[in-house]
Amino acid sequence: MMSRKTFFTLFIVISLLGILARLYQLEPRPLHNDEAVNHFFLQGIDERGYYEYSHENYHGPSYFYLTYYLWKLIADNEIGVRASVVVISALTPLLLLPLISYIGYLTVIVATILITLSPSLFYYSRYAIHEPLFIFATLGLSINALIWWLEGGRRHLCAAFIFLALLIATKETFIITIFSIGIAFIALSLYKLTLYKEVFFRLLSDRRVVYLAMIFAMAIIWILFSAAGKHEKGLEEMYLAIPQWIGRNDSDYGHFKPYDYYFGIIMRQEIYLLIVPILLLCDAILILLDYFGILNKMEAVRSREFSKLAILFFAVWGLVAMAVYSWLNYKTPWLIMNFTAPLNIAFALYLVRYARLLEPFFQRSATLITSPILAIIVLYLVNGIYRTSYKQSYGPGNDYSYVHSTAGAVELSKKILEYAAYKQDLKVLIGIDGYWPIPFYLRSLKGRVFYSKIDEPAQISDEFDVLVLELNIPIDRADWQSEYYRVSDAEEAHLVYVKR
Repeated sequence: MMSRKTFFTLFIVISLLGILARLYQLEPRPLHNDEAVNHFFLQGIDERGYYEYSHENYHGPSYFYLTYYLWKLIADNEIGVRASVVVISALTPLLLLPLISYIGYLTVIVATILITLSPSLFYYSRYAIHEPLFIFATLGLSINALIWWLEGGRRHLCAAFIFLALLIATKETFIITIFSIGIAFIALSLYKLTLYKEVFFRLLSDRRVVYLAMIFAMAIIWILFSAAGKHEKGLEEMYLAIPQWIGRNDSDYGHFKPYDYYFGIIMRQEIYLLIVPILLLCDAILILLDYFGILNKMEAVRSREFSKLAILFFAVWGLVAMAVYSWLNYKTPWLIMNFTAPLNIAFALYLVRYARLLEPFFQRSATLITSPILAIIVLYLVNGIYRTSYKQSYGPGNDYSYVHSTAGAVELSKKILEYAAYKQDLKVLIGIDGYWPIPFYLRSLKGRVFYSKIDEPAQISDEFDVLVLELNIPIDRADWQSEYYRVSDAEEAHLVYVKR
């Protein structure tokens, strides 16, 4: 049995290694267009003093406030923009600590290792996007709600409401998350029918806490969306965001993917997670056999009650979320985090559960039985992290890289900055569709860079010294020079400037 001292030593070491690995080579990868857009919104907070939430920007304000303060504290560069996701990902394993009393030190350590090293969770914990914070809020909500649902505890109930508010204020996809977690709770209640009555009476006894927690959660939502009253329209915008997001499933053809898109990524990157639905099906069969008296109270079915229910909860939640996201036409690879997170926890629970069942046969502790299997999985995960986050961190061939910026975007921007050093009154026209993340790299030329799509050469004004144009827009001037650049996986351009 793992001691408390051993557990916390391992937990701290794993967490520190996770932070260092996320910080390593955090800067070199070019900013994705979404990261650069998020940087633009941070600049807006700097100018206005608050985030002016609009449903047209899709995602909620919580991420921007968190990122803004770290960005200001660190620096206006790639590390400063990405720092918030590193911090929030480093804090995510802390959410598992309340489970120690119910599933034990070993299971929490295994779950911590898997969440820290999951290639999908790791890759996007180095990306300046909303998803890591969304997963943090989701796990906070689910774990605290699970403990309250099964064991009670008013502090867990209050924490669940706070995380729910954070979830709503982060991203519109909270609808899918609440649906998936709700189905998992229904599965728990169907498995253990007495839970209906227990939860109902627990809810009655905690009703005052529920009311206060709801009021507190609504206050958090109001503060974040309305900027504490400075932007009251933000609350109206919050409601408009939901139908707009739902509409993307039918209108945003550029992001449509086949049903098995996420399944393919898991097959290539975290194939061990596919053991979870197989074991869940085996459990269901064993439970049915035991129910009809065929197995005579088989011990495999009668495992520790909370662990058994926790497995059911995380497995059902992860599989339902995977099914829903796979069913939707609109797919982006970072959405995979919404089910690899709960499935990794379910796998950890299964691994330790069966290790404990095998203790009498091997005459070894569950820790010793788990260790070699976990070591193999860790090597597999570290290899996945190396391939996707370091060896080839973006571009075709990387399952997690999506319509990514290329080194060409950085090189093009550097060329313009070199020209600006030569010509102090330089004026630049960016006339292409997919110009992000160029604004981030040209942020020092504020007021001298203009963005307007150009379709015809006649539209080009002589007032500009540098032009970035689509390849099909020719510039036939003897005193101008042209250079080709690939800005992203989906955008090519040529840089046109007056010969020096």
